[in-house]
Amino acid sequence: SQCTISDLKLFLKKQSISVDDSLLVECYLDTFGAFMVLSACEAAGIKFDFSDASVEKPKVLTLRLTDCNSDHLDLNKSSQAINTGPSNCNTIP
Repeated sequence: SQCTISDLKLFLKKQSISVDDSLLVECYLDTFGAFMVLSACEAAGIKFDFSDASVEKPKVLTLRLTDCNSDHLDLNKSSQAINTGPSNCNTIP
């Protein structure tokens, strides 16, 4: 089956992630080897094909979420305070 950008937005909403101007949402397009902003994917009519996905052979869709809210960004902090190490969020159902 095909996954649309509307499907991705609905998935994020179900995870209590609000897709608005304070959040930059990008998805990885393996064909291009790059991330693309979700709104640009939507404008281009991009869909993801999961028709051959199964429990034995799952497919992965990589999303990158960036908080654009300036309240969370303090450029006066030292780089050590900002870099708290890696954090991962597994969004595969």
